[in-house]
Amino acid sequence: MYILEVLFRIPCTWINMVKGEILYMNCRPWSSYGIKVFLMVKGRISTDSMGKARVRVSSVENLDEETSLSIIRSDSCPCRLAGLSNTHILSAKVAGDKIRMKIITESRGEARSILQSMRSAGISIIEYSVRKASPKDFLTSRQRDVLISALNSGYYNIPKKTSIKDIATSFGISKPRAWELLRQGVSKLISKAANGEIV
Repeated sequence: MYILEVLFRIPCTWINMVKGEILYMNCRPWSSYGIKVFLMVKGRISTDSMGKARVRVSSVENLDEETSLSIIRSDSCPCRLAGLSNTHILSAKVAGDKIRMKIITESRGEARSILQSMRSAGISIIEYSVRKASPKDFLTSRQRDVLISALNSGYYNIPKKTSIKDIATSFGISKPRAWELLRQGVSKLISKAANGEIV
């Protein structure tokens, strides 16, 4: 497996109509050429301006004073024409008029094909890299198991309902090893969340 990381200018007409920082974005095909986009925004979604750009806001939910969730539908999308909605996207981080995407591929050839499709659809690629996927890219099964056990047993509750010693004992590992697995797992989760990746 390989990870294609690509930075490109966002060709979507609706992107500049979002008032605020896009914290998370996930696209899915809709109709023949359109796209349905889920957004988590630090700020607000302007439904008035989007209607003028052939974009329909199907739902908006204000989570709190600073954060909004929205699903929008666009009649046409260069990303859809490039086939990006058919790829396995690990993350999509938006910054200004650019987006950085991490896509998992089976081979370097598949990564080259995705880049060619993007260019053919008129997407301006700024930079890209292709590298072999590594264990650092994902939680190990042991990290995941220890994190889930800590969560389910109340380790993160206030006050704590269990101790690191109890977690270590339940896995038959030392206390330092349990700490290490928790720290590594939490570090990966925070890093992924900060980069807009699915965690």
